[in-house]
Amino acid sequence: MAVNLFQNMLFTSVISKKMVLSVVIKGAIFFLIFLLLSFFGLSANKTFIPILQAVFSLNILGHTIKFLIFNQRVINTFNDLKNLFANDDLKSNIQTHTPQILRIYIDYECTIAWGLISLDESLFGEMNDSIENEWKSIKTKFNIQ
Repeated sequence: MAVNLFQNMLFTSVISKKMVLSVVIKGAIFFLIFLLLSFFGLSANKTFIPILQAVFSLNILGHTIKFLIFNQRVINTFNDLKNLFANDDLKSNIQTHTPQILRIYIDYECTIAWGLISLDESLFGEMNDSIENEWKSIKTKFNIQ
């Protein structure tokens, strides 16, 4: 279970890191559009501005912030898992590490459920080979079979 989790988290962390820039750029573009609409022409409409502000702040800015939090949580949990696999006695004494494995697994699954983030499938396809090579390197480093 821990090895499968390690591989899943590797893919999630690499792809979400790669997505950060595009998500931030999209958020910034929508923010600029919002500012332009607010300042030019729509500022006279007293009803439209509160609606526009609510929709923008909840959807666009909220999604950008949520994605950044999601990305950081995935990275932190992935680092916890790497630290776990760095323990010399993990393979020989796996039972003592079961609570830590379960905590990391629950942290990861809760982050995925909380974030409801769809990772970019085209990015996944594009990066699949390089991530698989990184996974092979990690398996060698941590002596995972």
